[in-house]
Amino acid sequence: GPRKTTGAAYVMELLGRTFPIWGCVVLLILTRLEQIGLKGYLTLREPYFEIVFNTYGTFRLSASLVFQLINILTFPGLNWKYELLYTPFVIPF
Repeated sequence: GPRKTTGAAYVMELLGRTFPIWGCVVLLILTRLEQIGLKGYLTLREPYFEIVFNTYGTFRLSASLVFQLINILTFPGLNWKYELLYTPFVIPF
């Protein structure tokens, strides 16, 4: 449609079209400032649900959506984790 040049409609369109960028920046600021304290809640590893895959490792999913694979291929200390809510790759979109 025709481009709006002034008014509330223009501001709302501008905010909507640029939300992925500024939403990601706001999310990064909120989760990285220690004074706000969100990081601790978004990276909690307990309580968790666990599935044992024998020699492939142990899969854990925490209440904060932290995915973990522990002792991969029975190597002690070979672990992987992904903190879904702390890593902003999908949330603003």
